[in-house]
Amino acid sequence: MAVYTAIYFTLLNAYAAVVVHMNVTNSTGIYPYNVSYIRLAINNTGEKLIKDMVLNVYVNGTSKKLYRITIPTHKVAELNFTYVYPGPGNYSFSVIANPGRILNLSSSSVTTVTKKVTVLPPEAPLVMDYIPSLTNGYTKSIALSSYGVSVVPTLLSQYDIGQEQTVLQNKTGAIEQVLSKLGGIESFDGAYSSNKSLTVGQAWIRGIGPAYISSVMEGLGYAPQPEPINISPKFDYLTKGDVSACIFFSGGWTKLVYAISNGSEQCTSFVSTKPSLNSSESIISAINSSRYLSNASSEFVYQDHSDIGGIIFRNATTLGIGNIFINNYGLFLSMLSKTHNYANGSYVCSGLLDNNNTICTIYGISFNSSFSNFSLVDSRLSTPNYTASIYSIVPVKETSGAYSNGVSLLEHLNISGPKYTWTSAFSDSCGFYNTSISCSVKNATASSAELNLTNKMNSTIHLNSAACYLQSESPPQQINSSLKPGESGVYNVTCTYGAVSSFAIVSNYTIALNYSINGKVHIATGYLKLSELG
Repeated sequence: MAVYTAIYFTLLNAYAAVVVHMNVTNSTGIYPYNVSYIRLAINNTGEKLIKDMVLNVYVNGTSKKLYRITIPTHKVAELNFTYVYPGPGNYSFSVIANPGRILNLSSSSVTTVTKKVTVLPPEAPLVMDYIPSLTNGYTKSIALSSYGVSVVPTLLSQYDIGQEQTVLQNKTGAIEQVLSKLGGIESFDGAYSSNKSLTVGQAWIRGIGPAYISSVMEGLGYAPQPEPINISPKFDYLTKGDVSACIFFSGGWTKLVYAISNGSEQCTSFVSTKPSLNSSESIISAINSSRYLSNASSEFVYQDHSDIGGIIFRNATTLGIGNIFINNYGLFLSMLSKTHNYANGSYVCSGLLDNNNTICTIYGISFNSSFSNFSLVDSRLSTPNYTASIYSIVPVKETSGAYSNGVSLLEHLNISGPKYTWTSAFSDSCGFYNTSISCSVKNATASSAELNLTNKMNSTIHLNSAACYLQSESPPQQINSSLKPGESGVYNVTCTYGAVSSFAIVSNYTIALNYSINGKVHIATGYLKLSELG
């Protein structure tokens, strides 16, 4: 939004008398990132040449522009000065002609003029105000700052962890491409509604103006179109294929309204209408009033963090709210979403389970080389109404810590109702390569197991000791028990990690069983697979 101002100078006779007029012609107020175009007109009405007169423009006491001008008699010098307001507050513009009194001007000259301008705080964003409610559609709102519009969806898309969260998959790729090219975004709020034939979205952007966004889009192949008449507000209008974009400044924000259509719909159909859609408020209210989950806002964050945005989403069957934050360890997303009720009622965890089997954690290393040193840890807990999730994108060395931290945060949520129990997608197992001794796992924890051993030989065997280790052989554990032919017994075995601990969904341990037959010692080697945190 251009804010036009005018400054007039009048120089009388052989001397100068300076009169400054500053008229801000903006009936809706001035907001951050408005641009003021200050026009300077200096009229020499005297009978002498004014040569090399200095003209200095100050904003809040700081020199912003210095001119040196020469004006013939009865001529006018016209100059232009622009200023972009960086934030709300009071701004003082001062213009000083002939500073230091270098030229012999009349003592009655008014060489300094000051004008004050108040810049209003940005209006509260109403991110749904241009978004229609599409039948059988999906609506999402995103708010981010500092780290860019699509940082979390972009990062999470680099991982294949066997579970899918549709909230993180923005289907408006054409506009995401534009947003990812924009630099200098201070903050961003946006929403879109989409179905199979039409997507309508709006982005509220602070920190950059409409002209810059239009230039970026032109660089990406968008073609400027004539601005439609009789549509308010006035906007830049660009198209590319099935995408149309309308860009304008209002309420302290640059607004980008776009339409992606298989038919004839354009963004121009939506900028002059404001549908009523208050899904954000209804979602937050529903979550806060849930008798199953509460205290999420105070507990559902990492310690010593900085908030960088949030997500609100809803459709006919899904609703949720999330917060994005960062600290010295990585980037995190905490989320509450409506629980998806599986048809068979089974919650199968394809990762790690906590001790109570109520929290499932899956993790993965990025398949994109740019993020290969980072892992994604996704921990989630479900009640009949809502599912709470923590996504952690951290260096690989912090994977185990992110797992423990995510589980701890979920455990501290105030759960007033039942929690679903997850079942593991993996089964613990063991076996010996000497098939004369069979093995099965009765019970198991993170690094120990109760093994059911059966003697399938025709002779009695005496079990002396057993060693269980992950990498290098560990000291044996004494057993001192006998099994007759066909007899079984249950024995507890504790496994050691070796030199380096491992973070894995399934840990593959080696078992070395020391036993005797008629006083002769034998060794049987085998394996123990435990689907826990190793």
